[in-house]
Amino acid sequence: MEYQRQQFYIVSLKDLIYSKRAVGREIDSDDVRLLELPVTCSLQQQITALS
Repeated sequence: MEYQRQQFYIVSLKDLIYSKRAVGREIDSDDVRLLELPVTCSLQQQITALS
């Protein structure tokens, strides 16, 4: 992804959850719990549009 002529790399939700589980810290476990909450249809459409 490029923004203002700067290259950025974006991790998928699946990979983000995987890496947070692999670390095993309590704060990452809390993040995983939040990241796995059901996504509303509108938000899912926005995420898909960005990919």
